[in-house]
Amino acid sequence: AIGGRKWDVAVVVISQTLIITVTGLFVGFLLLAVLLNATGRSEIPCYFPSFVPPILAAVTVAVSLLGSLIALREALRAEPAAVFH
Repeated sequence: AIGGRKWDVAVVVISQTLIITVTGLFVGFLLLAVLLNATGRSEIPCYFPSFVPPILAAVTVAVSLLGSLIALREALRAEPAAVFH
């Protein structure tokens, strides 16, 4: 990033990762609620423990933050003048 400090680049990459992750979690849990509501009226029993969604959310956020470290490393390593050359 031209004119930006390494900290600024890190904040942008990590905040983008968190925004995308939280949006995906929201849509995923919304679809899960719709699916559980639709299957809740069926005769086939369905069991979904209430402790699973927070664990899934935490693991998803952790994995996405770890994955963003790859992009962050590349962004910090890039030479601004060489990118546009």
